[in-house]
Amino acid sequence: MMDDDDYGCKLYGGERDPSAKAFLAVRSCVPSDVDALKRIHAELFPLTYPDDFFKAATNGMLYSKCLANRAGNILAFLIGKPLYCSKLDEEDKDLVIFEEGDVAMYIMTIGVVSTARRQGLGTLLLHRLLQSNEVQSPNCKAIFLHVLSTNSTAIAFYLKQGFQTHKHLKSYYSFGEVPMDATTLVKYVNGGTASGAFHFLAKILENTCLAPLLALSGID
Repeated sequence: MMDDDDYGCKLYGGERDPSAKAFLAVRSCVPSDVDALKRIHAELFPLTYPDDFFKAATNGMLYSKCLANRAGNILAFLIGKPLYCSKLDEEDKDLVIFEEGDVAMYIMTIGVVSTARRQGLGTLLLHRLLQSNEVQSPNCKAIFLHVLSTNSTAIAFYLKQGFQTHKHLKSYYSFGEVPMDATTLVKYVNGGTASGAFHFLAKILENTCLAPLLALSGID
C-alpha cells in the first residue's frame, strides 16, 4: 500500500502551507502523467525506457511520487521498486545481510527538471521515500541505486543524503557501443548492514577519493 499523497507542500523544506506562493503537490504518478514522464526522462537520461516502465510507474505497480505545481506540471519525480534481497541481480547480492523475506528498495529513476533545480526537490522526494510505508516496513533493509561513476555531482548528492558507496561496477552501462562504469550507492535502514568486507572497503572509499565530492552537490 502506498503512503497517502500530501497536498499543500511548500517548496522550502516540504512543510504544509497551502498559501505558499511556491505551492507543490506531492502525489503518486497517474496514467495521465505518462507523456510528461516520458518527455522528462528523455531530457534527463541517456537511456531509453520502455513503455511498460511508464505504465508500471503510473498504475501503482511501482513506488512512484512526483512533485507538481498548481498548473499540474511535474517538476520532479522518484520511481522505485522493492526487491527481495534473495532475488537481487548478481552484482547486488552482497549489498546487505538479509533473512528470508527481507527487501531492498531500488531507486530506478529520480530527476528534477532543469528549471527547478537547487530548490531541495530531490531531497524532499528522498525524505518522502524514507517515510513511506514500503521503507518503514521492518523487512526493508536498504535503499540503493546505480549511477554513472563519472557523475560526481549525483554521487555527491547521495553522499550528502546519508548514502555510502558500495561497489564499482565495470562496464555496467552501455550507451551505443561505449561501455560506462557505475557506482552502487546504498543507505541502510531498519538495522540493515553490509557484509564486513564491503563495509570496510566502502568506508575507505568514502573517506578518501569520494569525500571531496560532498562539496559539489548541486542537482537538488
